[in-house]
Amino acid sequence: MKDDPLDFIRKEASKCVFCGFCEYDCPTLNIKNDRGYGPRGRVRVAKIFIEKDIFSEKSLEYI
Repeated sequence: MKDDPLDFIRKEASKCVFCGFCEYDCPTLNIKNDRGYGPRGRVRVAKIFIEKDIFSEKSLEYI
């Protein structure tokens, strides 16, 4: 049986404690200068997507 990719993403996203340390080296965040495009923003969007909550069209831009 193959592993569920959503389970993998859920497990990886749950490791994030939103400390912000990753933002210092994030090339996307350094270019965009918008935290939604940074690692923590992408983790939030992934968590919302996986939980199947409703999120805005603006959130889709951050993926």
